[in-house]
Amino acid sequence: MSDMWRKRVLILTVVLVISGISVVNYRLQNANILETSADFVAYEEQQLKDLKEQLIVGERVVTEEESSESTEVSAAVNEEDYFGEAKAAINMDRNKIISMLTEIIENREVDSESRNKATEQKLQIIEYMNQEKIVENLLKNKGFDEVLILITDNSVNITIDKDTLNKSDIAKILDIVMRETGRPFEQIIIQTKH
Repeated sequence: MSDMWRKRVLILTVVLVISGISVVNYRLQNANILETSADFVAYEEQQLKDLKEQLIVGERVVTEEESSESTEVSAAVNEEDYFGEAKAAINMDRNKIISMLTEIIENREVDSESRNKATEQKLQIIEYMNQEKIVENLLKNKGFDEVLILITDNSVNITIDKDTLNKSDIAKILDIVMRETGRPFEQIIIQTKH
């Protein structure tokens, strides 16, 4: 009987070790998911900072180098598909993040603090998406046919399909964005696609 008892203890020990390794592995994966979502937010913010050089708020002189780079980029991207592709890429990235956050929220093995942070991040992304849709519809009602809006924690980036924007256009855009998002003027970035 002691032989049978030893086998059971050995099997139980192996099962516990495997379970322990699985739990540690799972927690490490969840930590990586949270880091990845934070990295994505940082990446989005860096992309917006990089775009600030191309933004138009008022008037700006474009150098020949910038003009030739702009021409090369716009030749590579189909004019009609730019806004649709950009919106699809943003939505796809956000849906991936929302999916990862949902997995964290629904996992009962994750501590409550991490689940709460994941819930807050998910709700914030959904709120940004709703605000973007509202602002986009309002801008379309004001005569801006193609609009791309990206809201992050630190800025609201608006791309309009126009060659130039006059002061009246900028005032309309700022009024709508400030009213709907509650963001100050300094956080609103307006640019044209051209």
